[in-house]
Amino acid sequence: VNETDYFGSQWWETGAKRTAEEAIPSKYTLHQNYPNPFNPTTVITYDLPSSGRVSLTIFNALGQKITSLVDKEQQAGSYRVTWDGLSGEGTQMANGVYFYYLRTSSFNKTMKMVLMR
Repeated sequence: VNETDYFGSQWWETGAKRTAEEAIPSKYTLHQNYPNPFNPTTVITYDLPSSGRVSLTIFNALGQKITSLVDKEQQAGSYRVTWDGLSGEGTQMANGVYFYYLRTSSFNKTMKMVLMR
């Protein structure tokens, strides 16, 4: 099954991809992942009103780091990244609650998601 965005169009690449370049977001936003609960993949989207260092990290319910999806400089814009339910070492994660944490120099937010196989 191929991932689709909210409007049903398909996209194939993984990693943080910048979306529409015409509009620069007016504020930092970390959106709810979609779908949630998910199996086998989920998409996380976020908005950056200014350029800077961005970190997007997945943690388990015990607060242990599972993987880092983004850790780099990014331009202002809207981004989406797909998480495939794997740890940084490639281990398939178990059913359960996970948290994704977005951090920039002036914004941080954590949100909850559920992996259900």
